[in-house]
Amino acid sequence: PDTLPVRFEVMVHTGDSSLTQPGVPRGYRRTGEFRTRAMPVFVRFDATATRRIPNAWILPATDTGVVALLRLHGIEVEHVPAGAAGQVSQFAIDSLHSNSQEFQKHHETRIFGRWHAASAPLTSDMWMVRGNQRHAVVAMYLLDPESDDGLSTWNVFDRELAPGGTYPVWRVLVREDGSP
Repeated sequence: PDTLPVRFEVMVHTGDSSLTQPGVPRGYRRTGEFRTRAMPVFVRFDATATRRIPNAWILPATDTGVVALLRLHGIEVEHVPAGAAGQVSQFAIDSLHSNSQEFQKHHETRIFGRWHAASAPLTSDMWMVRGNQRHAVVAMYLLDPESDDGLSTWNVFDRELAPGGTYPVWRVLVREDGSP
């Protein structure tokens, strides 16, 4: 990591955990005093896995809560166009690991498995997230089952996940006309 000057606000311990301020841990309060200190700053990361952004992701019609979350992140979500077809892949779940220790009120979940080609009908009541939009990388982080900060990690899909089952989000890698 690079060592860079980082500006921060000094907090004081109050001992009173009933009074809180936004963005401040319980039992602390802001002082308004700022300091600068040299700290290690991680500005680059090495990827542990890479993925090609698909042409689109397909979500079941019932996942309206997921649609709302994606839209909160600025991701465009639309219904699958009538008559749409393409080469779909599904993620077969081999196993799941849910962290026993709580982190930010969640038990982070890791999914292990593999992608495989599948024959699945695309219907106009399903949701589609196109891979050529401005926030496609954010969509990738949120929708990929193996992402370490995606919706599956944060328990959004927990009711739909089971070993031997499939991940509820499909990928469309190639459209029926052969274009990527």
